[in-house]
Amino acid sequence: MKLSRRFYPNLDSYALPALRRVFDLDHSEEHRALADVRATMVIFRKCLEKARQDGIEDIGKLQDAQGGPISFPLPKVHAKPILSYKLIRYLLKAMDSGQSVKIMYQDPTGAHEERMVTPRRFVKYGIHVYMIAYCHTYGTDGTFRMDRVEFAE
Repeated sequence: MKLSRRFYPNLDSYALPALRRVFDLDHSEEHRALADVRATMVIFRKCLEKARQDGIEDIGKLQDAQGGPISFPLPKVHAKPILSYKLIRYLLKAMDSGQSVKIMYQDPTGAHEERMVTPRRFVKYGIHVYMIAYCHTYGTDGTFRMDRVEFAE
């Protein structure tokens, strides 16, 4: 909607419902995902037409027209990129023997927490390896992303 502010500067509102009215778009399914996406696309194309009229022909100039690239917040957690083989071997031994281990785990918010777990199995999903373990700390099964396990003892 930043582009609509640039190319249609005198509107009262730049909220999607208001832009639907300005561009005479169907709003019978307002706030439905697919209908909102379609309306956004029509509005974007109208902005592109205005951009071309202003001589803006490439994505860099289009970004400048909207005030620069849109930034997204970086996640708070920056997981370790490489798994420790020593850690994996230790947890595999614990799994084979049914032994419980203490781990330091970094949750998705970045908080660190000590947990007592009994490893059950390891699975790979996408680019991550997970340990499925019984968590004695919470009395339930848990899934632990291995690049967030700081240490085990």
